[in-house]
Amino acid sequence: MEDQAGQILSLDQIIEQSHGELDAIALRQERKRMRTILWRGVDSKRWEKVKGKDSHYTLSRRGLPSGNGKASGKPKPAATPKTAKTRKAAAAKPTIAGSLMGSVEKVLQDNRGTPMRAEAIATALFGNLSPSRIAEVKKDIADRLAKGAKANRWQRVPKQLGVYVLG
Repeated sequence: MEDQAGQILSLDQIIEQSHGELDAIALRQERKRMRTILWRGVDSKRWEKVKGKDSHYTLSRRGLPSGNGKASGKPKPAATPKTAKTRKAAAAKPTIAGSLMGSVEKVLQDNRGTPMRAEAIATALFGNLSPSRIAEVKKDIADRLAKGAKANRWQRVPKQLGVYVLG
């Protein structure tokens, strides 16, 4: 938002600038996450909600440093500590192909011909996660795996529940 200080940005514009274009499911999930982040920022006075416009926010220029290095208006903390939830969300964001579906496909391509489950893909994308976090991520990946199979992007392995392969 600092790059767009003084401008009014919609929730979707903020998401697109942060993550690029997302598929419909990933966008829906990211909207939920981003709304929480944006409301926390409003509560901590890092940016403002635009009155009369749903899901629109702005970062006023008064909290940003001016050209001489001094903050104009109220000072802004040099570094904002991340909450555990924000750290988890950042750790769970795939960066391989811009979306979770694209990231799942990339892992399957890298392991072409090898049958894979959601847990193996989650580990390939995010490394070792806590048991509760791996359960959340596995659910999202399993969802993408099923949709990708329906769209003929890869196949289910016959007689093996939750196992997919890119042939």
